[in-house]
Amino acid sequence: FRANFIAHEFITDFDGSNSGWHRICAPLGSVDSNGNLPSNEIGYWEMGPRHNVLAGSTSLSHGASPSPNSTWADLFSDITAIMLQVDYTGYTTERIGYDNICLVESE
Repeated sequence: FRANFIAHEFITDFDGSNSGWHRICAPLGSVDSNGNLPSNEIGYWEMGPRHNVLAGSTSLSHGASPSPNSTWADLFSDITAIMLQVDYTGYTTERIGYDNICLVESE
């Protein structure tokens, strides 16, 4: 199974309109009573089509159906990889960095 966290915030490089370090906190929790995945003011989770990143595959199966939200608990019971994907723009000197990745229990 695969899930993606979609942040609402658009982040730019140092000379862009929204530059600097940003804190992204993706909520982890159960599916709610309506079958919705966890979300917060920063963004939301969505299930994606199955994708085996450990097999070296770099592309997703286009047109593949996403897994249903009901598989969310199954996803977290057997995590084999975490992929921090970035959507680069045409700006050739764009830089991306990750720092202090952690899991924090919250309410």
